[in-house]
Amino acid sequence: MPQNKHIRFFAAFLTINAICWTLLPAWTRRILPMDTLEAIVWGSGWSCGNSKHPPLSGWIAEIFYALSGHADFSQYLLSQLLVIAGALAVYALGKQFLSREEAIVGSLTLFCIYFYNFTTTEYNVNVLEIAFWPLTALAFYRAVQNDKLHHWLLFGKLAAVIMWTKYFSGLLLFSCFIYMLIDKKASSRFRSCGPYVAVALFALLYLPHLIWLHGHGYAPILYAMGRTGAATGFVWTKYLANLLRLIPLTAGILLPAIIVLVFSFGRISLREIRARFRSDWGEDGAGCKYLATLLVVPLLVMQILAIAGIGIRSMWYTPVFFAAGPLFVLFFRPWFARFHWRRFAVGITAVGALLLIASAAINLTHTSKRVHFPASEFCRMIEKEHPRNGKRLILLGDYWSVGMLHCYLPDHPVALNGLDCCWQDKVTQAFEQLRAGKAVIVFAVSTPAHLREFEKLHQLKMPLKRHRFICRAPFGKAKPAEICYAVLASPEAAMLP
Repeated sequence: MPQNKHIRFFAAFLTINAICWTLLPAWTRRILPMDTLEAIVWGSGWSCGNSKHPPLSGWIAEIFYALSGHADFSQYLLSQLLVIAGALAVYALGKQFLSREEAIVGSLTLFCIYFYNFTTTEYNVNVLEIAFWPLTALAFYRAVQNDKLHHWLLFGKLAAVIMWTKYFSGLLLFSCFIYMLIDKKASSRFRSCGPYVAVALFALLYLPHLIWLHGHGYAPILYAMGRTGAATGFVWTKYLANLLRLIPLTAGILLPAIIVLVFSFGRISLREIRARFRSDWGEDGAGCKYLATLLVVPLLVMQILAIAGIGIRSMWYTPVFFAAGPLFVLFFRPWFARFHWRRFAVGITAVGALLLIASAAINLTHTSKRVHFPASEFCRMIEKEHPRNGKRLILLGDYWSVGMLHCYLPDHPVALNGLDCCWQDKVTQAFEQLRAGKAVIVFAVSTPAHLREFEKLHQLKMPLKRHRFICRAPFGKAKPAEICYAVLASPEAAMLP
């Protein structure tokens, strides 16, 4: 491929990839994904947190959703814009150690990893990290290299942003700290004011969430412990499964990228590969040390957590591999003179097409209530049953049920998770409005157990109704899905104490 076409190919691939992964879910799904509905509900409440994550992902989802006129495609487009931002950030990071052509290869290689396409149809905190992790890593590296105050300030701002996204992002900041310990030039920056100014700015920007976290009993931390399995006790079978799957899972995630690169470089013998490991990497060594630190430290920490018996979920890997693309290119750099651009283009396009076809096939043939639930029918039923009479409608229930109603009812009423301990003040206010005759409450959950849990939590009794809906993929079998709900038009209907 001629030199002047590299950038054009890069731009064309990112654009076409984004269009395909935006249109595919818009055409093959009936409702937004669970995590996306959840994020929109979080954002609509404009709270400084919830029982799962910091609030930034919800705020961004709600802003995008509102600006688009509450169109579903906006959330799929948002995910792809974040992927593009992440790819450009990886390119800019790669340019610190590689030529322009090599940096493009390093960035595009990531699209052989299914976290950069297959899973991005569901906007969530992990997709947000795809964009902000490499941006933060780039800001940190520039700060270390130049030791300029504005670079350290930028790093402090981005460090706060990723921590407003997900607590797991602390792993990237820990990796940056480890790099400052093991690299001579980075260690010398401890003697300058830059790192401490960055830490101070980070603390200042993150303080509002820390105050909120303390005021709500550190609920997200307790949730995270429950998700990892730490709160459920030690089980040998789960321990062995978590311990033994991390290495093969990591290898499996990276394998398509490695295959495409080997295919693009042509035949490389094992002797040459062994010699590369033993050789003096010269100028490549500095970049390799930084990129390897960003990749290996999070994986090692996750391995240690598995050894400790804590369950690691595969979705947590989403932002971790951004350094793998440039790192692989650094490794293969001695053979770059025989790199075949056409082979590379065919390889990444083939991987992307296969994942696109697989995603479409699943959505079109496999019936799932999370994909094919008739939300419009659910909304029409609720509109017929609740006698508002000019009163405000408030939605209570689990995120999936009230998220659908919030997104697909014409006026997009207030939605609250009645089972989230961090939302209890707002739930109390909702019942106060019901008592005052200013609101109608629709409670909706996907299982009766959630309804009973809510009744026990708030010491009330609600009239339960159940309705069975039929979900069907375009080429799949019909499957029933039940919704439990209660319409509360007066305090008596809820049997409030």
